[in-house]
Formats: sequence, C-alpha cells, structure tokens
Amino acid sequence: MAARLFARARAEGALTELAASQWVFDEGRARVMAGESEAGLALIRAAAREVDNPRVRAERFLELGDAAYMTNDFATAGESYAAARAAISANADVSDAERRLVLAKVATNELAFSSEPMGALLAEVAQIESRPATADTEADRAVLAVVALALSFAGTGGGEGHARRSLGVVAEGGADDPITYVVSGALNCYGFVDEAEEWLSAAVADARDSGSVQGFGTASYARGALRIAYGRLRGGLADLEAARTTSELGWRTYFPAMQYYLVKGYVRTGEIELAEQVAALDAGPQPAMFVGIGLAARLLHLVASGAYREAIEFAEANIVRHESVIPMFGEDWRPPLAEAYAGVGDLARAREVLREAVSMAPASLPAHGRAALYVASARLDDDPESAEQLYRLALDLVDARHYQWAEAHLGLAQVQLDRGQREAARRHARETFQYAVREGARPLAVQARSVAARVTSPDEILPPDERLALLSPSEHRIAEAAARGERNREIARSQFVTVKTVEFHLGNVYRKLGIRSRTELASILGVAAEIVAEG
Repeated sequence: MAARLFARARAEGALTELAASQWVFDEGRARVMAGESEAGLALIRAAAREVDNPRVRAERFLELGDAAYMTNDFATAGESYAAARAAISANADVSDAERRLVLAKVATNELAFSSEPMGALLAEVAQIESRPATADTEADRAVLAVVALALSFAGTGGGEGHARRSLGVVAEGGADDPITYVVSGALNCYGFVDEAEEWLSAAVADARDSGSVQGFGTASYARGALRIAYGRLRGGLADLEAARTTSELGWRTYFPAMQYYLVKGYVRTGEIELAEQVAALDAGPQPAMFVGIGLAARLLHLVASGAYREAIEFAEANIVRHESVIPMFGEDWRPPLAEAYAGVGDLARAREVLREAVSMAPASLPAHGRAALYVASARLDDDPESAEQLYRLALDLVDARHYQWAEAHLGLAQVQLDRGQREAARRHARETFQYAVREGARPLAVQARSVAARVTSPDEILPPDERLALLSPSEHRIAEAAARGERNREIARSQFVTVKTVEFHLGNVYRKLGIRSRTELASILGVAAEIVAEG
C-alpha cells in the first residue's frame, strides 16, 4: 500500500526536486520490504545517485546495500557499501558512529566470500574496548559482532567477549538489516543460544509490526535454523515453514541453509518424504560458502532414508574432494557420512571419518557440535566403558533442550541394558522419550520405547499424556491452536493453510491420540482455554 501511494504521489508531481527524490527512495524501500526486490532496488539506486549531500547519499547507498544483501545480491551490496564509504569520506565532519557503521557493513558483505574480512575493524575494536561498554553505540556493536563472527568462521575463536558485548536492542527496522543477523550469528557461534533466540524473536516481531514480508521471512528463517541446530524441533520447523510459505523471497535468499535445516528437522521428526522433497530442490548458483550446505542437505536425506551406498558415492564425488564444511552453527557433514559407512559394514572407514571430524573441529566449535561428535564416536565404539564415557562427555556439554542430550541418554540406556542394569536403562530411556515427546522427534521416541519395553510394563511405556510423540510438527501446531479455542478458519489463516488442510490434520490428531473432542485434546495438551464448537 505504501509503495502504491508513493508511486501515485510521484506521478502527481512533487513540490520540490528533493521531495521527488525522497519519494523515489521511500517507494523503493517499501517495495523491497513487500518482497518486490528487483523493482525496489532499482528505485533506491536511482534515488541514491541523484543526491549531492554526502551524508544523505551515504545513507541511501547503505540502504541499497542492505536491501541487496538481504536478497542475496552480494555484488550489488558490495558496490553500494563502497559507494557509501566514498560518500562518508567526502564528508569533513563524519562521526565515529557513521564511519564504523559503513565499515561494519562492508565487512558483513565480505563475510559471504571470506572468513577474514576484518581489515581496519581490528583497530576500531581496540578503540571501542578502551571505553566502557555503556558508551557503545549501535555502530560499535555492529563492529564487534562482525569481528566475532569472522573469528568464528576462521576457526580461531577468541571472539566470545566481542559477541557478548555486541548484544543490544533490535532497532526499529532491524529485521531488514544485515547487522541483525551478524549479531545473531555471533551469539550462536559462541553458545549464547537463549540470547540469540530472544534477539531473533525481537526481529520477527519487528518485521510483523512493520509489515515487512522480506524481514519476516529472513528473521523466521534465522530463528528456525538456530532452533533446529540446537534441537528445538517444533519451533524450528514452524519458523522455517513460515519463512518458506510466507514469501518465495525468503526461500530464495537463504536457499541452501533453509534447505539444510528443513531437511535436518524433517529427518529428526521422521518426516522422510518431506525431507526428500526439500533435498531434491535445486538451489541454483550460490556463493562458495553456501554450496557445501546444500550438498550436506542431500547427504543427510540419503543417510536417513537408508541409501548408504548412494550417500557414500555422493559425498565422495561432491563433498570430500572439495573439503566443504558447513560454517554455520558448528555443523559438519562427516558424522552422517560415517553413519553411511557403518550402514554398509565398513566400520574402519566410519571411524576414520569421525577421527577426521574430531581432529579438524575448530576451536570455536559450539558445545552441541562437539557433543554430536562424541555421540557419533560412542556409537561406533566396541568398548562399552569407552562408549559410556563419550556419552557422558556429551551430556556434560548440553542440556535437556538439545537433540544430542537425548541421543546421549539413549546411548547410555542401551549400554546399561546390555549390562543388565534395568533401572538405569529405564531412567535414561525415559529421558530420551520425554525430549522426543516435547519436540516431536518420532524416530528417537520409537527407539526409546524399544529400550524401555524390555524393562518396563507396557502400560508404563506410553502414558496418555505422552501420545503427543505420535504427532508431526504440523499436526502439533494445529492441535495446539485448536486446543486454545481457535476455530478452523482462524487456524487456517494463522498457519497460512486452507481450512481443508486444518480439517485433515485434526482428523489425524484425533485418530493418533484416540480422542473425539477438543475438550479431550485440550486436556492432553494441558491448555487452559475456553473450548469452542467446531468452526
């Protein structure tokens, strides 16, 4: 609506040349936010070139750079940030904040191509750290976040303090600002998971409040990737599916990473057919740093579907030779490849691949990434004592919200069961099952039940309130909305699906839970809501 109004104002004629230029700029921003990136970028570029005032020119080229970056056009972003830097340099009274913001944006764009884009930023960091944190500006925090993320990508670590200090408050319009995602990335890489999730939740809220389609897709993707990486499967899949269905822009912009985390989420919730559909999609040309992510998505699906030999051939031909390592959230393609080798009986090669993963793990590897390596190694260990030690090392690194935590408990359950320690096995299996119920990790739930069934009476294995493990993430989201009292039409609107889809999912929910009403559904979900009739 804003874009149309600005276009109409320009057509009817401006009072001044400056006003006309401003309206071109504002229409461009509106179109980018609405998802019309190509038209929006053209308008912002035209408005930036028309300005003589260095400060205004710099601001507009920064806006153009941000818009281009958010649509994956790194070449245009680089040119725009360089133009902003030139404009700032032409201004005699430029402030430290203005200069640092431009430097941070330039380095942010360079991160798409290099893990060490710090350059002049290190000198800026030294100046920033010489002052108290209470004096930090948004530009200061941007510089700190970029340096922290670059250090993590380079595998050297040492940016934890920078990442912590970069955390401030998401500014208005932050959902459309690359720095927002640099900050969240820095927080993620150094294990500040809760802070990163809160930061991205603020960005999602900012996008929703401003009506930015692009910002909502990007912020939802970023939060979804974070949640999947750390084992928060239900929320993560909800975010990624929202990013994908709300706008094709969000899906195109971060295609390989969204593809990878959607596949990982679907694999962990047992929705292999959905994982196959996503893994088969073509990402098209991508920057070098993203290529390995898309390849790993296909590898994950092949292993999850049991196509071990095909997975090995694919990895050896497309990943191993290029040494592609996923640089985000500590993910690595080697554990699934090791699983594929184990699946065909080549345990020696499987262990060799895992040893490579452990030896090549960067100093900045997040705790959940290291825990995943311990769990994978334990599964291939013939010595029960050694395997138990590895599982317990994994538990020392992560808490009950992590997927690796549940995997480690499942491994311990099997170790204890083999030793005849039935009560200990039952306790560990129950821990895994509780996580699986909470996050919809059906394959883990099935494995935990299998172990528990050998030491527990059938009535104790799956109490009524734990039947939720049978629901898919989509079914669980719609069930929660129905239990809160939302009518089918309201659920369809909020979930971006049709009423028939809602009815189909609710039918599956009732069948799986063995219930006939929303009152029973609310009771199982523990939702205190007024139950309304079917809508």
